[in-house]
Amino acid sequence: MNGKHRNPTLTAPAVRGGRRAGPTSGFTLIELLMVMALLSLVLGIGLGMFAALDPGRRTAVGIVQNILRAARNSSVARSAVARVRIDVRESVIRAEGMEVIGTWHFEDDSFSGAFQLDGVALGGGVIDPDGYQGSALSFLGEPRGARVEIAVQNDPAFDFRDGFSVELAVRLDEFHDARLLTVGAAFAVDVTAAGGVRALFVPEVVDEFGVKSPGAKVALRTAPGILRVGHWARLAIVYDRSWFRIFMDGVEVAAVDELAPVWRIDSPLVLAGDSQRTFPGDIDNLVVSAVAVADEQALPSGVRFAADTVPEIQFAPGGSLDPARHLEPLELVLQFDDGSEATVRVSLYGTVE
Repeated sequence: MNGKHRNPTLTAPAVRGGRRAGPTSGFTLIELLMVMALLSLVLGIGLGMFAALDPGRRTAVGIVQNILRAARNSSVARSAVARVRIDVRESVIRAEGMEVIGTWHFEDDSFSGAFQLDGVALGGGVIDPDGYQGSALSFLGEPRGARVEIAVQNDPAFDFRDGFSVELAVRLDEFHDARLLTVGAAFAVDVTAAGGVRALFVPEVVDEFGVKSPGAKVALRTAPGILRVGHWARLAIVYDRSWFRIFMDGVEVAAVDELAPVWRIDSPLVLAGDSQRTFPGDIDNLVVSAVAVADEQALPSGVRFAADTVPEIQFAPGGSLDPARHLEPLELVLQFDDGSEATVRVSLYGTVE
């Protein structure tokens, strides 16, 4: 060192091909492979999520679940049987339940009923203030043939074809055979001299040429002595195209299995009206219901029911699957055009998943 400061040496970058070389950048092969793998994973998850959110699939499953729940809710709300019918060929599902189509409480001599269905007294029938609830319609001491007629044949809701329920309170003052009520030529209820109840309906039959006609009457009779003189009894006669049953005060007292549709109603509902013997007592709180379509839906295009799908699901009063028809939980399989499937399940308790 000769006492002079030396400037630091500045090393010039190497020049290649006449250009100054800079630092290298980019991905290595391993890094590229890792990025591609991550992209594949993310895309796979995304496509799976989109598939799960397929609106057609969700709509089809939702339709089936909603129809099943509508039927179950009807069975709970009305404490009556409700059904779901499935047309596999047409990919249509519908809920059916009992709907009230007429009520009469006989509080005055106008014999007015709900839905503007008012009655007319013909030959007799008076208001008794000592009814089941409030007043009642009485035929005690009235002439033979005394009756009240209600023109239900003009109301399209009075269609008993798929099932019906007729509930009323009855008090007898004596025992003898007499007509309690009729609904057109399709349905009738009698009381017997032995204190029993007899009910019948006329089924619809179809011949080999497709012509419909009334068939032989389906009759049901209780044991004698279920009615007592001077005591009110709450009767319910119910047909759901599975069972034809009579209940008294909520207890089943007679039943027969039957599947046939009911013949059409083409004449009035008549209370009493026996030309041989006057009905021997009072009637109150008459409620008539019929099975009606609560909801009906077709599956979206590209979706169908599996070929072995049950054609009918029945919920018992209260909402569980009817144990007389279903011994185990049910599965409804929906098939899609892409080959995939979805399953809707109904537990024995009637819950839908």
